[in-house]
Formats: sequence, structure tokens, C-alpha cells
Amino acid sequence: MPHRVSYVVGLFLALALIATAGSSRIMAQEERLDSAVVTSVEGFVDVLYDGSSQWTPLEVGDLLRVGDRIETDTEGYVQFTFGEDNILKIGPNSIVEIKELGIIEVTKVHLSTFELIRGKVRAFVNPTSNGTSELNIQTENASCGVRGTDFGESYDPDMNETYILTLGGCVEVLHLEFSGMAPYNVCAGRSITLRSGVTPTGPEDTGIGDEENFLWDMSLDGGTNAVSDAEPPEITSVFINRTMDLEDIDRAVTLTDDDLTRSGMVLISGTSTDDAYPVTGVEVSLDGGMTWEDAIGTGNWSYEFQPMQYMEYDLTVRATNSAGVVSDYRGIGPVTITYTPLDRREIAERFLETLFRSVRDGNSYGVEDLISRDYDGSAGGYYSREELVRDSVEEYIDSGKNTLLSVTYSIKQVDSLGDDIVFTARWTTNEAGITNTGTTKWWLSKSDEYRLVHTEGDWFDMEEDIFEIEPGLEMYVEMMGSPPPCDRKVIVLMTVPDIPDSVTSITVTISTICDTYSHTLTRSDYEAKTGESYGFGGEFTVAEVSPDCAVIPTCPYDFRYRWTPNDWFNLTYTGYGYFFDQEIGLIP
Repeated sequence: MPHRVSYVVGLFLALALIATAGSSRIMAQEERLDSAVVTSVEGFVDVLYDGSSQWTPLEVGDLLRVGDRIETDTEGYVQFTFGEDNILKIGPNSIVEIKELGIIEVTKVHLSTFELIRGKVRAFVNPTSNGTSELNIQTENASCGVRGTDFGESYDPDMNETYILTLGGCVEVLHLEFSGMAPYNVCAGRSITLRSGVTPTGPEDTGIGDEENFLWDMSLDGGTNAVSDAEPPEITSVFINRTMDLEDIDRAVTLTDDDLTRSGMVLISGTSTDDAYPVTGVEVSLDGGMTWEDAIGTGNWSYEFQPMQYMEYDLTVRATNSAGVVSDYRGIGPVTITYTPLDRREIAERFLETLFRSVRDGNSYGVEDLISRDYDGSAGGYYSREELVRDSVEEYIDSGKNTLLSVTYSIKQVDSLGDDIVFTARWTTNEAGITNTGTTKWWLSKSDEYRLVHTEGDWFDMEEDIFEIEPGLEMYVEMMGSPPPCDRKVIVLMTVPDIPDSVTSITVTISTICDTYSHTLTRSDYEAKTGESYGFGGEFTVAEVSPDCAVIPTCPYDFRYRWTPNDWFNLTYTGYGYFFDQEIGLIP
């Protein structure tokens, strides 16, 4: 019996000890959730406990509660933990008051609110708390709210200026002086400054130097936190309308009606990944990171928007993981998207019409505007923009042949190939009665406002050998006969390389003071004089005349290539895109 009594007594004592220990843990947990525990102190740091009129030096292990006010001197630092392993560090010459510290019964969210009266702080909200911790830091003109992030904040009461710099995750910042204004979303790598009476332009990018300047004396004691250690998630692909890869687009892309979805939208889609933490969200910005919209999905995600005509949208994308770390959106783009209300065939027709009109009008500058600096050939054997414009189009225009050029074309097929519009056109040119036809395949880049980046096939009727021979006219005059009348013997050689081989002769017009007549030049005469077959030549005589059209009986005369008003003859030729005119003067 005594043994049984002892056993029962022992059992009750054990249960009592267990109950006591459990009660202690519950009390400690509750005490922890409605208070903050000081974990490190450096320099002079004092606390004015709520309801007290006496400032007390803070020490490690002290508890802080709602209403307590902490002040540091010019070399003082204090760090304390609260909630679910959240951290707040207060820098030198700062004053912070605890406004809220506890659990909201309905939502079970641990809410912490601090007022930064002066100085600077660094706050870390544990991202593994599953969204049950919410931190707010307020100044005279700003309110910052976060769930899972790492950021710094400073406040200058003399200037009424608040500065927020985000190191990980995102901070929602509200300018308290402008009621009704939407909050600013300041994410990792960005900062914002709120000034009294001034509407901020929005978050700005921060460099490594900005972060280092802020953090050099504000590192969290006990090692770096989870946000600093976690790698950011990665946006692994971004597509426009599932066909255009952002990696293949340099700076901009111009979309047509054919590029939109059936509902007239632009579809942005892609993938994201993170090896350590799950991706919890993907956001898309159409203004270069100023504002953000949530995409649908995480690993595979999409976002649609309806574009306005000729409006420029600066597209960039970022992802956030469960550790609250946000990817650097500056690694993607921004790519400028512009929508033009045309379809692909209209784009192709406008391009060809402008190209042919520029050549017909002799405007090589207009042609330059149509061809990308990245042009890579290869029609006509040209492999760069400069070669194409200079060696082909400009020389063609400079030759003067374009004055008799007419062009017609028909577009066979128009397709979209990734970042390009590709179409095939059959064309016909007519130059002074000579007809040529050809087929060319054209690539117009959406990234380069539909400028030409590549061609295959025929490039008009221009070949390199045309420009190796300069068109020209040569004339020789010799004296014939003595005594008078002394006729003038004229030898003419015309270099005209682009006349078809089937044409064996051409006709020139000879004008003197008293008469006009024609003479025939042949390929055979030219070849006999030069050994080449691409020109025309001939010899003929011109009767010597006087100003009154009477035969001059005196010989000889000296002939020069110069103008003499009362004694001259003129040779003119027009045809096949050429115009030659040469005046021969006679001096006694």
C-alpha cells in the first residue's frame, strides 16, 4: 500500500511538473509575441518605458513593449527580435517608438508597428513565417508596410524627408501628405525619397554603392539573414505572342494587327525557376519598372494587355520566391513594344512602294532610311548596309538611269518568322524600253521598325560590272581637204555599257549653224577603234560654214573643244537612259 501511495503521489508530481513546464512555455511564447527582446547593444542606448518618466540604459535581454521609446546617441546601436524571428536594428542618433506589438485575433497575423521619429533603421521580416508577420514603420510623412523583406529606412525631421532602400522583397510605401494616392511598390534594388509637399517621381534604381553606403554600419548581428543568403529566382524565358523571344530582340519590337491575339491583345508569357525556394509570383511592368501587374501562374506564367496605337510600352519582368527575394528586373529588357494598326501585307507594300519611289526619285537618303545597319546581304552580292546603299542604289541613282525607270511588283506571300516579317515579291522594271524581271525574298525586322535586314534573289537588274565601266563620250576633229572647201572630219566614240547586245547601232544628231542632220554609230566601228564591244563609234564629215552660211574659201583652221558663238557644231544623243551633249568650237 505505501508503495502504491508513493506511486500515485509521484505520478501527480510528474503531471504537475509537466503542466507547469507547458504553462511556462505558453507564457514565454505569449510574452515573446507581445514584446521584443534586445539581442545586442553598442554604445549608449536608453529606453523610456511606457508610463515612466525616467530614461533607463538598455541591456541585452531586456524586454520592450508597446509605448516604449528607444533612443541612441551618436555612436549607439541596438538590435532586438520580435514576432516570428523578425529583427529591427536602430542606428546612431535615432529615436524609435513601439506603436503595436501583438497578434490580431481574427487573422492570427502578428502585427508590429514602429514610429521612426529620427535617424535610421534596418528591418528584416522573416520570409518563412508563411505570411503571418506584418511590419509597419511610420515617419511623419510616410508609412511602409511589408511581409517578408529586408530594407532600410531613414528620416530627417528637420527636412521632413524619408528615404527607403529595399534589399530583398518589396516594400509598400505610402506618402501620408497626399491622401488618396496609390502606394509605391519599392522592390529589391530600388529606393524612393519622400519629401514634404513634393510628389515623388517613383522608385529609382540603386547601385551597389548606394547599398554599401547605407549598410556599412547597419549589418544585422548574428550573421546575414535569410534574405541576403537566398539567391533570387530566375526568369528563364519571355515570349511575345509565343513566337518572339525577348532574347532575340535587341531594344524594341513593332507589332502589327497580325501579331495580336484574336481578342486584340498582346500576350506576354514565359517561365521562371528557383532551385532553393518556390517561386511565389511573377510580375510584368510596361513602364520600365515604375509600376507592376501580377501575371497568371509562376513556373509557367502569362500576362495580356490591350495596346494603344503607336504607344510605347517598356516591357520588363521579375519574379519573387518564398524567401521574399525578388529577381533583378534590369536583367530583362526593357524592350520597347509599339503597336501599329497595319497587317503584314500592308507593311510589305509600304516598304516596297517607298523603296521603289526613292530609287525613281533619285533619293538615296530615303533608301538609307529603309535599310537596317544590321543588313547582312545577300542579293546582288552586297553584304552590308553601306555596300548596298553605296555600291548599288546610290550609283544607280547617280548614273541618271533612274529618270527613265518604272517599276511594278506583286507580293506573293507574307509570313512572320520570329522577329521578322518575310515576304516574296516579283518585280518588273522598264528602263527606256528595256524590261527586266526578278523575284526577291525580303526580311523586315520588327525590332528595327520594319527595316530591311536580309534579302535573297534578284536586286533589280543591277550587276557589278555595270559600274566598272564609266559611261562617256569622246570626240575627235580632223581637217580634211585643201584647197577649200575644207570639211571637218569628226570621229565619235560613245561608251554605253548597258544597251542590250541585240542593239548593233544608235543614231546621233549633228547640229551646225546652218543645218541639222543624223549619223549612225555602230558597235563594229567602236570595236575597231578600242577592241571592246560595249560602245558605239563612227566617222563623218561636217561641211565648213560661215556665220552667213556661205562656204569659207580659206584653209586651214584650228579646231578646239570650246564654245565659239558664231562658229560651232553640236552633237546630241538621247536613249536607253543616257543623255550626251557636246559642243565643238572653231577658231581661225
